[in-house]
Amino acid sequence: MPVNKLFFNSGVLLIDLQKWKEKKILPRLVHFMSKHNKSLRFADQDALNAILYDDWFPLNPTWNMHLFFFLASQRCNYDQIKLKKALKNPAIVHFTTKEKPWFYLTQHPFKSEYYKYLEMTEWSDYCPPDQSVFAYFKNKYNILHRRIKPLFEKEFILFKKRLNNLLNKYLFN
Repeated sequence: MPVNKLFFNSGVLLIDLQKWKEKKILPRLVHFMSKHNKSLRFADQDALNAILYDDWFPLNPTWNMHLFFFLASQRCNYDQIKLKKALKNPAIVHFTTKEKPWFYLTQHPFKSEYYKYLEMTEWSDYCPPDQSVFAYFKNKYNILHRRIKPLFEKEFILFKKRLNNLLNKYLFN
């Protein structure tokens, strides 16, 4: 894929099936994925971008709203007016990254909306996996880790080892 080409998120796709079949996209994807399997970070997404890098159009961000748009909207390749409208009223929210709304300690902007709809399902009694004392401290540790690591890379490795030893010693013994 040429460096100057944009990379799309394949979470939501609108596909012209007739053109897809005419251009034999599926066999090309299968071939590409089997040939480059070990180097694909986001399997289907990487393959789709490699095959279609010059043959796709972006959807309005309303139809594939993800966390990056909230965190760094000014760095997106979308029209900022369209993006601001989409941020206020997305049609589809795509839960990318580790910030999932079903985690207790998440800061995801659609967490309350997620739980609102969850309450309407048979899973309304769902308890987030990180809603325990140990998970709480582990998540706080992970948040601290993400913030501090870039500042003190070498020192942080030693700090992390010592902190892990302390956590293991006092929480698991």
